[in-house]
Amino acid sequence: MLNLHEVKISDVIKSEHLTTCLKTDTIDEVVEVLQSTRLGSIVIVDKNSKVEGIFTERDYVMKIAGFNIDTDQETVGSYMTPKPTTLKPTASMAEAISKMQSGRFRHLIIADENNVLVNILSQRDLLDFIIKNL
Repeated sequence: MLNLHEVKISDVIKSEHLTTCLKTDTIDEVVEVLQSTRLGSIVIVDKNSKVEGIFTERDYVMKIAGFNIDTDQETVGSYMTPKPTTLKPTASMAEAISKMQSGRFRHLIIADENNVLVNILSQRDLLDFIIKNL
């Protein structure tokens, strides 16, 4: 029987190339990355890969769409969600599910003890792991 308290996030995450942006990138540049990679969110990091924020489809819809914002000049740093919730890779699957549920997140940033981006955990990653291990 699968015990969600024993399975670590590092066992669940699929190793993939991570797409990130800097908070100094323009909104247009970030949206182009989201569109070309078919992602719904992107982690905003500094030059040392430390997590600074996340920019999501919801951020775009709620903060930018329909407003008179010069998206080819404005930077994503002004519209991202700063200091997003993160988990360490050693956290349990149960902790991740709880954080995702309480925060209503579809994605959860996995960062090390220095807040350096390790990976992103998606609801799909969790479901795939559960289905494969039932």
